[in-house]
Amino acid sequence: MNLILNILNFLGVCLLVGLCALQWRRDGELARANARLTEVNATQTAKLAEQNATIKSTASDLDDTRQKLTASGAAVKDALAKLQLMTRQHDQCEAQREQLTKDNAQLHTQIESWTKALADRDEALKRAGEQVQRSQAERNDAVLKFNDQVAKYNDVVKQLQAARSH
Repeated sequence: MNLILNILNFLGVCLLVGLCALQWRRDGELARANARLTEVNATQTAKLAEQNATIKSTASDLDDTRQKLTASGAAVKDALAKLQLMTRQHDQCEAQREQLTKDNAQLHTQIESWTKALADRDEALKRAGEQVQRSQAERNDAVLKFNDQVAKYNDVVKQLQAARSH
């Protein structure tokens, strides 16, 4: 029984040592995280102070800008009137351009149609020429065959006459 207690005591001590090691490691990680967070806090505090200084200097610039904006209102109105005039002129030019584009497209279509008609005509002439050549070749072949038949016929007639005369 004493041996069992010693083993249990040993296991308990080992478990306690492992638990202490885990806690020591966790405490180290927490300390490092705390140090990082403290550093981030210091950095953020410095940035916040810098941004507050920037905001104060920007506020005075904003007042100057407001005064300049108020002064430029009349210039904007004049520019707007000029812009409206130019817009009307631009719209007129755009309408003329669209009309010219339509006319150009129509002429382009007519040219394409004319080009296609010429190509069709040339193709028809080419086919007709080929047909004429084939017809001539067939006629020549038929004439040659006819002449051969006539020659054979004449030979047969001569043989028949020669056979009748003998």
